[in-house]
Amino acid sequence: MDKENPKIAISTTTRADFGLLSTLGNALQSHTKLNYSFWVSGAHLEPEFGLTLSEIESSGLKIGPRFSTWSKESNSLMLAKTIEQVDRHIRTVERPDAMIVLGDRFETLGVALASHLNLVPIIHLHGGEVSEGAFDEECRHAITKLSCRHYCASDLSRRRILQMGESPDAVLNVGALGIENTLKSSDSNHTEVLKKLGLPPEQRFILCTLHPDSRNPKSSSENFCILKEALDQFPDHGVIWTYPNTDQGYEPILLSLQELQQHEGKDGNRYLIRKSLGLSLYNQTLRHADVCVGNSSSGLIEASALQTPCVNIGDRQLGREHGSPMLNTPFQTDSIVKAISEAIRLKMDSNTLYRHPFGMGDTSKRIAEDLELCFERGDFFNRNGKSFQLLEVMK
Repeated sequence: MDKENPKIAISTTTRADFGLLSTLGNALQSHTKLNYSFWVSGAHLEPEFGLTLSEIESSGLKIGPRFSTWSKESNSLMLAKTIEQVDRHIRTVERPDAMIVLGDRFETLGVALASHLNLVPIIHLHGGEVSEGAFDEECRHAITKLSCRHYCASDLSRRRILQMGESPDAVLNVGALGIENTLKSSDSNHTEVLKKLGLPPEQRFILCTLHPDSRNPKSSSENFCILKEALDQFPDHGVIWTYPNTDQGYEPILLSLQELQQHEGKDGNRYLIRKSLGLSLYNQTLRHADVCVGNSSSGLIEASALQTPCVNIGDRQLGREHGSPMLNTPFQTDSIVKAISEAIRLKMDSNTLYRHPFGMGDTSKRIAEDLELCFERGDFFNRNGKSFQLLEVMK
């Protein structure tokens, strides 16, 4: 390991994790002793999902290898391709001194496994969280056990990681990068955001994202129809609907959105379908929306910081820590309509209180400073001290 100029790889596999990790990349860029680059894979390279590699290229951040790991056949095959390509690159081209991974995606687990088996230390962000309704739950906890340093987003997440046997000195509550992004993102007034989105002046709108239920991917078509029927009950609102992620079950949602886009082109464009808004415009859109609807984690974390109520539908985010106000509802049309109506009322009420447990917005600075100290000490990757005798931390 080069303590003077360590090479840090940052894995990004989706538009969602790059939106968060770009803030960390900017922080690392200001620390000249930390030589970072983004290792790009997954949906970033796929035109079907907006070819979001272009967003990374336009960011001005350093880009390392690019891995074509996409597979329509199965998530398992995509995981295998990720392991194979990252493993080969580490062994034959470039060995980083550490690998930064974020969250709980199965593609991210592939990067972590390839790194672990090549003795590349793993730094994990957003561990210790819960999403019982998605198979991301098990992926997240597996990545935690492969990692040697943990930057979590809340005190509750830290306590969960300690319960898993990780050394207390290696687990830091630094807050959520998404909160920092909301504070740093440039704001535009409502009219400017509408113009960027292609909506009429003074139009009120709903921001919507529907991901597949990874534990029941066959429910995608039914869930889409239920949500669309509920949204149709708000004809005075435009709907900005972004693409789903790549979990099994995404194709019926994608096809339904494409059909909706073709139909709405003849019907006033009330539904505007976007593959990706990009980080800055997404945060501006979320800030000015009357409500954030669907099952995206941004509704649970960033929405409250941007003072927009969230309607969280279904079980995908079950058990996940979140900001407030948030209204939970099953996939039932009447229930969703009722929740959206209440969320719109809360948005219009100047007395609505918005709270979240995800830090003060200095996450990237804290991570960069800690990484620099860890490399200087040289004891960063000492895995001693792991123990399963820490159950009392949950008391």
